[in-house]
Amino acid sequence: MDEPQEQNAPPAPDPGPPPQRAVVCVDGLVSSILKPFTPDIGWSHYAAWLTQRRPDLTVVHLAQPHDWRDILSGKTEGYPGLVRMMLHDLLAQHPANWSEVVVLGYSLGGLTALNVAHELGQRVSGALQLKYLAFVTFGTPFGGTHAINDLLLRRMPISFLERIYERFDTLHYLRELVRGNFPERLRLLLHALERDELVSRDSALLPAEWLEFAEPETDVEWGQFDLNLGRFVFSPHGAFPQHARSLAYVDGMVDGLLPPPAGNDRRYEPIVLPPGAPG
Repeated sequence: MDEPQEQNAPPAPDPGPPPQRAVVCVDGLVSSILKPFTPDIGWSHYAAWLTQRRPDLTVVHLAQPHDWRDILSGKTEGYPGLVRMMLHDLLAQHPANWSEVVVLGYSLGGLTALNVAHELGQRVSGALQLKYLAFVTFGTPFGGTHAINDLLLRRMPISFLERIYERFDTLHYLRELVRGNFPERLRLLLHALERDELVSRDSALLPAEWLEFAEPETDVEWGQFDLNLGRFVFSPHGAFPQHARSLAYVDGMVDGLLPPPAGNDRRYEPIVLPPGAPG
């Protein structure tokens, strides 16, 4: 009688790439008239710096490529085109493999990040491994800018500006984050810039009022903060993404939300900004 032969166990399924942690930096509206001659404010310097400082993170910079010449002359696809472009750039980074993510939205970039998150959820929510999301905004006009500015800006038929006043969409996208199926843990950190020349404190912190009445279905916490760049900063809103003090603050927040790997005892060195940058 033949002895039973030992059967080889089937190979284990390929687990795929390991989950990753990421920081997504979303630019706000432009400030420059001609971008090639007056480089716009944005996250470019910080994103490059963070990539160098924290190689354990995937750092994605969703840039705003247009200047006011492009916008006013109609050479862009408008705000919806910007959202589509940023979503395309984001999907190219394979976000389905991300497990922990920090989103940094500056100015209008905070609203744009909501749009991109909404579109991302519509497309790949079933494939996402996202367990933790920290949504961080700085000077974002959730409820308009300043009362006097709003009288003019509301009348301008520019889709980039119209997005500021689409409060229903903003509230809808926030509810999707708070009451949706992803992520399992959500943190919303809202920042107003002291003496902000463009966005009022009430507007920058407006979601905190909405969140008081939210009914989250996941682990959700939020906080609101006032960020002071110093009394000698003439234009806090314009200076924020290239100011040494504010970016050191952002560095500390990123390290707190996504701590460096164990054993990383590298001494912290503050960001080195290019000549001519504020701060």
